[in-house]
Amino acid sequence: MNVILFFAIKKHNLTVVGVDATYTKPLSSEYVTIGPGQTVNALLSANQKPDRYYIDARAYSTGPNPVFDNSTTTAIVQYRGKYTYSFPSLPSLPFYNDTNATFTFFGNLKSLDDKYHPIGVPLDIGNRIMTMISKMKGLFLGSNSSKSSLYKILVMKIPAYIIFSKSIISQAPDIGLRLFKRFGAIMNNISFVSPSTVVLQAYYQHTNVNTTVEIVLQGTTLLGGIDHLIHLNGYNFYIVGFGFRNFDIYKYPLRYSLKDPPLQNTAVIPIDGWITMRFKIDNPERHMTWGMKTIFIVKDGEQPDESPPPDIPPC
Repeated sequence: MNVILFFAIKKHNLTVVGVDATYTKPLSSEYVTIGPGQTVNALLSANQKPDRYYIDARAYSTGPNPVFDNSTTTAIVQYRGKYTYSFPSLPSLPFYNDTNATFTFFGNLKSLDDKYHPIGVPLDIGNRIMTMISKMKGLFLGSNSSKSSLYKILVMKIPAYIIFSKSIISQAPDIGLRLFKRFGAIMNNISFVSPSTVVLQAYYQHTNVNTTVEIVLQGTTLLGGIDHLIHLNGYNFYIVGFGFRNFDIYKYPLRYSLKDPPLQNTAVIPIDGWITMRFKIDNPERHMTWGMKTIFIVKDGEQPDESPPPDIPPC
């Protein structure tokens, strides 16, 4: 469920016309890259000689010593008619760690942006946010912080948390410490811990409705880098830029694509890289990003059009 995939059909190009339920400029490609939670609408032209052709999908995975299912899943496209079948061969897919192929596909996606499907990329930004994301892997000394499997990391000088399910190597119950070998995820060196009170009562920072927001998500190499997926519930956002290594606040904004960037609700942040998203806060409630559980809370505005409709469902 947490694996990005390459997808292709032997001897057939796919014409991508939409992602995440929004139209894109038609993009002809030999393969498609898709991550968990993403959708891609693609057209297939059956323009080859009648035969059988393999459909092929396999994982894209990065990071040091990645652990993933490196098998290939297949199906067959079979043309109708009377003909002699040949034994189908597999299509050529990018190598499992081909970051360039992955982000070449993502970078070629553009919003349709015609008179029937205009776009509205925010240009005047009211709130800029930059946050770091990372996964953690290795041995951790932790203490139980609740009756669940949530343990606070004590071996590192950062207030981070990891969700554990297995891999308890040793434990010292007399002092409440355990040694783990496990993966974890953090944002700005802190993983979200669900408060004991209602989330809306526990927040300390908010954004007013109708504010335009720019968020830069920077991947890091804390105990190993990896590609990350991000989803923001209740919103679509324009991906106006992405790149590798550390984000340069003076250089990279000058290269943003503001003419026809893709509009998505789930995006992939490159390994040791960054993406910039822009959107308008027009859906007042709390919104949780996928996986690492970071919450954005949108506060009602002062104007009549800056408050939710009276029939909006309660949180």
